[in-house]
Amino acid sequence: MSFNTAVIVRSERERFASTVCNQCKHRKKSCNKAVPSCSRCSRLRVKCSYSEVTESNSCPLLPVVDVISGLGVPFPDYSLPPQQSTMVYKIAHRVPCIDHQVSSSASRLLSAISRKRGHAGDFMQTYFHNFHKTLPIINKDSVCSKLENSTSDSHFSTLLLSMFLITQLTPQVNPNPSSNFGERELYPAVKTIYSLLQSTGKVSMELVQAGVLVACYEHCQALHQDAWLSIGACVRMAHSMGLHTVLRNMLPKDRNERNILETKRCLWWGIVVIERVINAEYEDNRLPLASEPPTAEDFLPRASSDTDTYFRVKDDLLLPDDVVPGSSEWQTPQAREFTTVGSFGATVQATFLASCVTRHILDADRDLATRGKDAYKLDIALQSFVGSCIPPPGQSHGNYCGAFATRTCFAIYLLRHEMEVASQLGKADDLCRSTMAMQSAIRTIVCVLKEGMAGMPMDLDTLSFWSHHMIYLIGLMHIKFSIRDEKYISDLEAMADYLRYFAPRYKLYSNDVQNLELGRHDPPTVYGLRAGLNPLMISGFLSTHSFKDCSPNVPVEARRMSNGNPYSKGSFLANDSIGLVSTT
Repeated sequence: MSFNTAVIVRSERERFASTVCNQCKHRKKSCNKAVPSCSRCSRLRVKCSYSEVTESNSCPLLPVVDVISGLGVPFPDYSLPPQQSTMVYKIAHRVPCIDHQVSSSASRLLSAISRKRGHAGDFMQTYFHNFHKTLPIINKDSVCSKLENSTSDSHFSTLLLSMFLITQLTPQVNPNPSSNFGERELYPAVKTIYSLLQSTGKVSMELVQAGVLVACYEHCQALHQDAWLSIGACVRMAHSMGLHTVLRNMLPKDRNERNILETKRCLWWGIVVIERVINAEYEDNRLPLASEPPTAEDFLPRASSDTDTYFRVKDDLLLPDDVVPGSSEWQTPQAREFTTVGSFGATVQATFLASCVTRHILDADRDLATRGKDAYKLDIALQSFVGSCIPPPGQSHGNYCGAFATRTCFAIYLLRHEMEVASQLGKADDLCRSTMAMQSAIRTIVCVLKEGMAGMPMDLDTLSFWSHHMIYLIGLMHIKFSIRDEKYISDLEAMADYLRYFAPRYKLYSNDVQNLELGRHDPPTVYGLRAGLNPLMISGFLSTHSFKDCSPNVPVEARRMSNGNPYSKGSFLANDSIGLVSTT
């Protein structure tokens, strides 16, 4: 059966009409709708005409059929079984037609991929080994069961295509990134299929999951606006399905019902996390979020599938509101043990703290005294959270790099904001304290990075894809605020080298490497000039407080990292030596 899409798309090579030509219609022949002449009329050398020719004004997308043909694989016959054409919602007659056509196209594309690039099980294994550990939004047993039973529909087929798309970021599936197969061919095809299904108004778990993966891929390829729009659509679809309402529900005792509810909860949390990862690229524009931030009473994802213990966001976490004044005016962060809520639960908790930072930065209605106290509370809570992400040597159960990177990035945002505020208010002591905290955070991350890369080999592709942004952010802050000593260039090069590993497959990190290379000789930022302060006074203060003076302030969690490779599985971590509040 030929694929006749319900929308008009345009490739770089050809344009297509919205209907078959008059000659093919009259003869009842197949027509490829090419403009100005279809292939049949061109072959027969007859005049080709159309009653109405309309072209799309949207950005060019490669037709799905062209992508399948480009794989050089013959199309297998495919049709949906009757029982699979019935969906959750009753819709107009035109929607099943679109759904059937898209399902046929998606299945043909999957078949072509399997013949040309390996069985679906191969890239699924890569997906669950690399991406699922840090973003468990898909129930592995459910997907495997559908594959084994040959159960397929348009939404499930699109989910498989999205899984194949995101695995293009790995060398296992995409050993030759220079071909740009994912970016130039596969992504436009998957995006077209996904958009068609979304336009029908039918919503399912598989379609939302596919949308999240598409948004993740767009983010990794620096398609920031596309990613922001895609994840926003996922939020709306999730709202329509009520996924946000399961955060306060206890899981039922029935195993199947429990797995379904847990998958819904994980999917919603995945949307919340990824939307904030994507939105961080719009830090200056401050575009609004569509999803609600985590609250202290919400249930976290289960720490493991074999436990009936359910933690809330507030469990095993020092909340900013719980920070109280101590003997030296403010409570200092206490050494704490490794978290009990699991790796994805820790990521949600880090997202909760990140939301607190965002709210603090955007809220300009508080008086200065209240704002200052809130900043100290946030800083203490962020410092305390570090210990929860550092497992003892040999006791890592999961990957905690995503949680730590989220926490660290927003700790940097907080420090930068406090430096700006102190500069504007002319508070030299606060400015020096914040600058020292920033420099200490930079030096600690760089030290751990260099020691980790020189130590035991690690599988970088299993780290959460958004955690690498932390290295880029630290690199930017290194250029702006680090002391230009003999280690300045080598430290910056170490961060650029780390990001270069991902650059061939991630346009995002390729751009980051270029930015670091272009900015390495930029002059440092001196906030004190804005407030009329003497920059010599600031630089002199910082030079007399060297980093070695901060070493006694490193909490036990950071020292514990020296017992093993800090970049080992689950330990892609470091610790700020000091923050806004000293840990002495």
